[in-house]
This record gives sequence, C-alpha cells and structure tokens, in this order.
Amino acid sequence: MSKQPKICQCGRTLCGTTENIRSRDDLSFTKRDEQGILINWEVQRHPKKNWGADVEIGRDYFKEIIELANIDPREAILAIETAISSSPEFSRYGAGIECGFSEEIAKMAVYGIRQKAKRMNKEAK
Repeated sequence: MSKQPKICQCGRTLCGTTENIRSRDDLSFTKRDEQGILINWEVQRHPKKNWGADVEIGRDYFKEIIELANIDPREAILAIETAISSSPEFSRYGAGIECGFSEEIAKMAVYGIRQKAKRMNKEAK
C-alpha cells in the first residue's frame, strides 16, 4: 500500500507539511517499496539543482520531525536515525536537502543540550 504524495504548486512533493503526521509512514520524505519495506529517505531533487531551495526543503522536512516528536518521540528519533544512516546522500556528497535537514538536527541538539544544562544547574542549587 503506497501513500499518495502531497503535491505543491511547482509539481513536486510538498515538503514540511505537518498535518496528520502520526508515524514515519506519514513523513513526506519516506515511502514504501513494492515489498512494503519503508524507505527512510526518498527525496525529490530541485529540477534546476537549486542549492538554496533544496536547503529550505531540508529544513521543512525537519518540521515534520518536530511534529512527529510531539506525537511519538521514539518514532521521531528513529526517523532521524534511519534517514541519516540509510541514505548514501548523507555520507557521500550531501546535497542541499541533506544539509538543511542536518542543520536543523544540529540546532535542536544544541538547544536540547543547553536546556538540559540549565535544568541541571537549577537542580544543583
């Protein structure tokens, strides 16, 4: 059973849509293959190889992760982990989409680290 992609005005899969995200299957950058196996990072590239636009798409994909984290934190962690570990684009050459997505991961990681440090400092007082 294949999900139908949401399409934006330019004809590409709509990225960053956060409505009705309940699992990794609902993320716009995942899909199921013919055997029903989840492909964790399946993205469409900008037809004109527009780096800046692709970076924004990667950032928008991360908005979907944030929405999923509010519903199912473990599923959100798996979505990040499997997108990065299963996609050669992250390790081989990394296009704009991967850079934008990774940038948002880094921002959230640093934010989480700082929040945890603040909480630990308050508890120590």
